[in-house]
Amino acid sequence: FVEAARATADALVQPHGTKNPGPLIEDAFRTLTSRKPTQQESNILLLLLEEQKSHFQERKQAEKFLKVGYYKSQSKDLSYLAAVTNLVSTLMNFDGTISKR
Repeated sequence: FVEAARATADALVQPHGTKNPGPLIEDAFRTLTSRKPTQQESNILLLLLEEQKSHFQERKQAEKFLKVGYYKSQSKDLSYLAAVTNLVSTLMNFDGTISKR
């Protein structure tokens, strides 16, 4: 599950980079739920990403987290990739991703 989230995060970071997380968050949400996020959802996810960036500031912690599985990431900023991986993992567990009611 972490490896799938990392591969998805890596695919999102490649075109979006690390400077402007808004479009990355929107694409991640749309990819996993098939709809655009509301403004409130975007704000919450932006806060989550900022929190995760803080959490993974130490490169060793990011490297340890990203070692799970066989997928080799292309992203150079491992701290940012780890943060986006947790964002994607959160979205993968989001009720709107799992089922449509």
